Amino acid sequence: MENDLRQPLKRRSLPARLLSTRPSALRATSLAFITVLGGLAGWLVVSHEPYGGEPVVHMRIDTSDPIVTSSVKKPDGEAQQNAPTDDEAISQDTGADIPVVDLSELGSRGEETDLERRRRQLASRSSGSGEVESPPGALSVDDLARSRDQQALIPSRASLALVPAPVAKVTGKGPHGPLPRRAKDGSKPSTVYARPVSREHLASDMPKVALLIGGMGLNEGLTRTAINRLPPEVSLGFAPYGENLQQQANEARSRGHELYVHLPMEPFGYPSIDPGPRTLLTSAPPQKNLDSLRWHLSRFAGYAGVTNYLGAQFASNNDAISPILKELGKRGLIYVDDGSKGLSRATQLAGILGLDARSAVVDLDGDGSPASVLAALQKLEAQARHSGMAIATGSGLPATIEAIDEWAQGLAGRNVLLVPVSAAFAARRS
Repeated sequence: MENDLRQPLKRRSLPARLLSTRPSALRATSLAFITVLGGLAGWLVVSHEPYGGEPVVHMRIDTSDPIVTSSVKKPDGEAQQNAPTDDEAISQDTGADIPVVDLSELGSRGEETDLERRRRQLASRSSGSGEVESPPGALSVDDLARSRDQQALIPSRASLALVPAPVAKVTGKGPHGPLPRRAKDGSKPSTVYARPVSREHLASDMPKVALLIGGMGLNEGLTRTAINRLPPEVSLGFAPYGENLQQQANEARSRGHELYVHLPMEPFGYPSIDPGPRTLLTSAPPQKNLDSLRWHLSRFAGYAGVTNYLGAQFASNNDAISPILKELGKRGLIYVDDGSKGLSRATQLAGILGLDARSAVVDLDGDGSPASVLAALQKLEAQARHSGMAIATGSGLPATIEAIDEWAQGLAGRNVLLVPVSAAFAARRS
């Protein structure tokens, strides 16, 4: 024993060391279990069937905000980074790189199909011509003689198509897309995009009625029905939330309709009653409401003015609505209040803030039946006989379209003139 202790320590062989460090049975079992769990987790991460082969449904959900129409090429974020100031003039037609197709003659060219016609127009657009083909007989306000108050004059009851929008000189760039603006020569979108009215109509002592039918642009089939069936003197209001708005707007203009854009405003009962994304709110700072306004105005081009959508709460608040009215006047637009809100301050404040505004006196919708619409139209005629001019607003529902179509056929026999809404502003100035 003594001799063994005095001898130097010896290095054990590799087999001996491995045998001395072998794990116990419990340790080996635990290590194997952990290894299996790690391998299973890795397989779940990289496998195409993470649910072990169970049936799985994949759905793609498209967001609706922001909405990009044919007149807005970039989404909000990218546009805000690259856009110049909203008052900057556009050196060329803002639609130069956006296909704007004239639809007034689709299907009317013999053997040429609708698709072939559209391809031909887009090919012409991309070839450098820079022009959108206008409908036959299309008129711009600039082509017409003018009265002393600058209202365009045309022969009485002329059948005309309006040129496609946008018109470069009254179009500027904004943070969300093209915006209407006053031209350097003083022209305003409210006159450039208005449906021309004859001198005989403006000077006539006959009672004059104007209709603004809204809700266009949300349902393309119903919008097309309204465009084709309603008399061309009827003005149309487009909601800012639809798709293909520029195409639909130019189709309406090709049929002679004057256009307006709906501006969603906070109603009493908000948010239980919600007009839609980017509603103008009394609780929002003025700059946020102005940004929302510019978003709505950039959805499409070609409108003479705006009209409210709901908004009893907002329109009754001076501090909230005043910056909006001032901005509309600055841009050369007109404002039409639908007349449904007894507390609205819009028409009273508009003149002070440099904006032309008028209020409708009759609501056509009623209970939605053709009989109620006809009764409202008769009320409109009575009001026009009393005051000389009266405006009515309504929704573009099938019953309303049918009733207006029937009613308008007898107007000449009753010595009543149907005029676009902008004529109400010209008549007041004359």
